[in-house]
Amino acid sequence: MSTLVKTTAGKWKAIVRVKGYPQKTKTFPTKQQAKQWAEDFESTLPSIATPQLPSIPAIFEAYLCHIDHNPKEAGYVRRLQPYFENRHVDTLTPLDLDSFKAQRLKTLTGTSIRKDLLFISRVYTFVIKVMRLKVDNPVSAVKLPAENKPRDRVASPKEIHLILDNVSDIMRPLFVLALETAMRRSELVSLRWENIDLGRKKLLLPNTKNGTAREVPLNSVAVETLRKLKGTKSHGRVFNLSIDGVSTAMRRVREGCGLYDLRFHDLRHTAITKYAKRGLSAAQLKVISGHKCMSQLSRYVNLKASDVVGLMG
Repeated sequence: MSTLVKTTAGKWKAIVRVKGYPQKTKTFPTKQQAKQWAEDFESTLPSIATPQLPSIPAIFEAYLCHIDHNPKEAGYVRRLQPYFENRHVDTLTPLDLDSFKAQRLKTLTGTSIRKDLLFISRVYTFVIKVMRLKVDNPVSAVKLPAENKPRDRVASPKEIHLILDNVSDIMRPLFVLALETAMRRSELVSLRWENIDLGRKKLLLPNTKNGTAREVPLNSVAVETLRKLKGTKSHGRVFNLSIDGVSTAMRRVREGCGLYDLRFHDLRHTAITKYAKRGLSAAQLKVISGHKCMSQLSRYVNLKASDVVGLMG
């Protein structure tokens, strides 16, 4: 297949890669000339019958099965599969990923694109080391975008009231639980009644972002919220909602209240910071948040000097 690249001098370089033949490159004054040369050159090469390697969507599915459908990794597949649905694992090049990176950077942060590319790299590591396919990892030749400064947005008490007053009745209990438990959006929509013990004030998340199960403690507000929802239910999902549905609800609230810089995930920052202000230890905060180490937790605790003075005595 051929790739056309515009050089810094304003000319067009045609790069032809055909399996079984060495790469061929030539530069032309115009894009049309480069395209025509590439097509003519490819037409002169006899086809070589080689087994076609799996498509990237098939590789994504094999990778998810290998890691037992980890929710975090499944989220990457859901977002990235449309970009690579017609590609095969042996035809994706660094130039393709450079184009993908440039396209995504128009609407997303460097941190998000960096995570996307690192996910693709993990998939190729799986392809090479587990599936034993002879391919190169195209991410190794791509410059990763720099990470953005970690978000430290915490909703104020006034903003919390605005959110809860303007969100729909169906969504309000989920938003309350987000603010009281610090659970992630994906964890909230996957909640099941059989994993909730209101008597002991805790619930179980069988499969979290980190790929492990964890228990989440419930305060009195969370218990009361769940008790009102429960009725006679003992099994099944707590919320008949999707992740995208929660995002849409947050967008509507944000626009309706003028909180344009607030995201749903910031409610998790808000909850963890609230409990840190009450003097809970790092170990106790990790039980609430589910973080494995302090470096991860510290990104979610946004304290000021004034928050600490009262605890110092």
